[in-house]
Amino acid sequence: MKGHRFAKSPLFYWVAVAAILCAGAGCSAPDDDERARFGIVTGFVLDADNNPIAGAQVRVIDQAPGAQIGTRNYFGERGPFVANARGQFRIEGVQLSPGDQVVLNLEATHPDYLTGFATSVAPVTVQIGDGILIAGERSRDILVQAVETSDVIAVLQRVGSTSVIGHSGGEITAPVPQPSTVTTPPAVITVRVPQGALATAVPVSLTPLTPSALVATTAHLPSTLPTPTMPAVPGRPISVSTDDPIDLAVVTPFSAFDLRVGTSANQSFVFPAGYEPSVLCPLPISLPAGTRVPVMEFVTEPAAPNAFWRFVTDGIVGPNGRVIEFKISRPGIYAAVAELRWSLLAVLNDSERQVQDFNPLTQFPQGYLATSINATLTIQGLNDSDHPAELAFIRSALAAILDDTVHGPIRVVVPPGDRFGIRCTPVKRDIGLRLIVASGEREFTYNGLWRFWRQQQRELPPLQQIPPHLQGHVQGGGVER
Repeated sequence: MKGHRFAKSPLFYWVAVAAILCAGAGCSAPDDDERARFGIVTGFVLDADNNPIAGAQVRVIDQAPGAQIGTRNYFGERGPFVANARGQFRIEGVQLSPGDQVVLNLEATHPDYLTGFATSVAPVTVQIGDGILIAGERSRDILVQAVETSDVIAVLQRVGSTSVIGHSGGEITAPVPQPSTVTTPPAVITVRVPQGALATAVPVSLTPLTPSALVATTAHLPSTLPTPTMPAVPGRPISVSTDDPIDLAVVTPFSAFDLRVGTSANQSFVFPAGYEPSVLCPLPISLPAGTRVPVMEFVTEPAAPNAFWRFVTDGIVGPNGRVIEFKISRPGIYAAVAELRWSLLAVLNDSERQVQDFNPLTQFPQGYLATSINATLTIQGLNDSDHPAELAFIRSALAAILDDTVHGPIRVVVPPGDRFGIRCTPVKRDIGLRLIVASGEREFTYNGLWRFWRQQQRELPPLQQIPPHLQGHVQGGGVER
């Protein structure tokens, strides 16, 4: 009886009419290539030593400093997406519509670390709007094409020293990061806040930044120095996926730091005229006393695409030749810099090392991060015992322009699932470097060898299925892939 009343209802009538019209018009379900798919983005938030940062929060932002494209064609949740105990985060429901290119910019934060920005390797060379992605090159513009994008990495720098400084002034120091193999006492950056610079007592934090840490915190360094009248826009990482020689020039910091007054790097705060703090920064090499070293400030306007490097002053090398001093007018990110000109010779196979394969593991169905193989950069005439600061500077300088590790454990991200693994092939390049200080006033030349790994995704053969009549009668250690 209830079914009879439903058949007489207006709703049933219009549903039936719609079905008849659709059938007459030849309606059909959309093809697979017409349907919107949904992708997943996964990645890791790490510290400078590749340790996971559990609890880090990842958010989708409109545009990261130095990014060319910004978030595009993304209509999902903005976060936060919280990293688990392995530092892994997961963004689900990224709609992949046919013909649309989805790009994400991701910001990673944690109370104990400076804010950082995630990167991934562009799978293809493509122009999107006014920006371009280069295949094999890391970028803050994360192109989401596949159902699973899993090579995303954000590296955060731990906040350095914090001290409460008031109207009477004070001094804050922080050690410069150095490799764990170095046993000599670290150099320190010192900021002296004069009496009257601050009206009330506030927390002041000072975080020294290596060249690679500076890039991770800000944007890529420019290829030319800014001038008092012309700022320099952020550069872009280089790709070493080519076997050809590479020559490039990059501005690189001898010393850099992040100074915060209060809870953030508020660039609208200005110290009173005549009460500017003095900064003493260590140098990785000796320079003649009185040498002038340019100092840059990283500036971000309310619109992130307007981030740029600005010349602010010259630092003066002190009597011992290993410290420069200058004054700053406001909190922010500063770098005392030199020009580096790199020559990376053609790639050669490294026959002394074997290919390393990283395959999926059943205990990590969502993929995993491996750091069990090392890259090395050695420089003729320098060793870690006698020249720790110089070597650390050169290694971090090359890492900064590559957005990757050049000395120490490299990061291998194995994607989720059981279809793909990562093959690492050992290769090497001879390297030449010219370090130019104060527009050619001083110049240093280095030669070395960089041994690293080429990473390539490889499809695995399907797991061999054991016929039912043989199950229980097969010996051995599993299926070789």
